[in-house]
Amino acid sequence: MIDFHSFEYTNSYSNRNIDLTWVEKLQTFIGNPQQKTAVDMGCGGGLYTKILADLGFKEIYGIDFSDAMLTSASKNYHHLHQAQFLKGNAYNSSLESDSVDFYLQRAVLHHLTEPEAAFIEAARILRQEGIIYIQDRTMEDCLIPGSTSHLRGYLYYDFPELIEIEKQRRPTISETIGQLKYAGFTEIKQMNLWEVRRHYASFQELRKDIQSRRGRSILHELSDAEIKLWIQKLENRLPNDTEIIEKDRWTIWIAHKKDSN
Repeated sequence: MIDFHSFEYTNSYSNRNIDLTWVEKLQTFIGNPQQKTAVDMGCGGGLYTKILADLGFKEIYGIDFSDAMLTSASKNYHHLHQAQFLKGNAYNSSLESDSVDFYLQRAVLHHLTEPEAAFIEAARILRQEGIIYIQDRTMEDCLIPGSTSHLRGYLYYDFPELIEIEKQRRPTISETIGQLKYAGFTEIKQMNLWEVRRHYASFQELRKDIQSRRGRSILHELSDAEIKLWIQKLENRLPNDTEIIEKDRWTIWIAHKKDSN
């Protein structure tokens, strides 16, 4: 079992470019952040904490349970005067009640064994009118047919045994909406967003990325021989000497904390 929170893997997800489409989508929900506080729950190496700082939040808490990730985040983004990196988790954030205006949880939901408890904690720390922004991939997102841009679809076509692994951890749209309602959130909206994961100058660059297994945790379920086989299959499908733009589709849930009275 790979421990992605060990010091060996602290940069698996932090050394990447952010798709501006995602930033623009986020901006439509945060309004004027200059006098607001945000939390990046499951901040990892701090990449999205930095984005919240760039967008202008007055104060940001990056929270993670991993000492290795927090060390990496503090090292990478020590210059962010408005950001603090704290040890905690989605069930126990360590933050005060009614202290946060915006709650970001990106690619964390599929790791949670008790999503309702996490959403209840989110509701506790959010102020009235606060916003929760949840982003993850559902099975519907993962199983979109493979194409020259949606490589993830080829992965499950070529190795269907991975589908069962994903089914055990991927949230469903309806379950997540029900869990948010249970935690007291209102005005729940669900939408999809295609994001550019990475630009590859050539297939050779993509090959190196797949061989490293970085940024795609599901690849650690495959043996070295299976990784080699998948690369061969992709090579027969994709252009060898032109740019490859890989995209993933995500599901987003947006909700508000409002007094029911």
